[in-house]
Amino acid sequence: MYQRWYNNMCILSKHNFYTGVCYRTLGRVHEAEHQFKLALALNPTYYSAVFNLGLTYQHLNRWDEAIQHFRAVTKVCTVLHYFVSNAV
Repeated sequence: MYQRWYNNMCILSKHNFYTGVCYRTLGRVHEAEHQFKLALALNPTYYSAVFNLGLTYQHLNRWDEAIQHFRAVTKVCTVLHYFVSNAV
């Protein structure tokens, strides 16, 4: 039952993510921001949504928030790179 719920949340978060990408592409950045936040509410470790929310904040000239999101993604990518590089 949990697995089914988790799968549904992942599907919904991807839907919100791709809707956000479409909105940002169309220049509807406030709607994009909302969709990326919904995706992250469903899946806080969805780092593509974190990065794209940072891009959206950048577009809105909300630099402090953009930098915060970019740093979060960079931190995770650095840790993942370390583990992948040191895998035997």
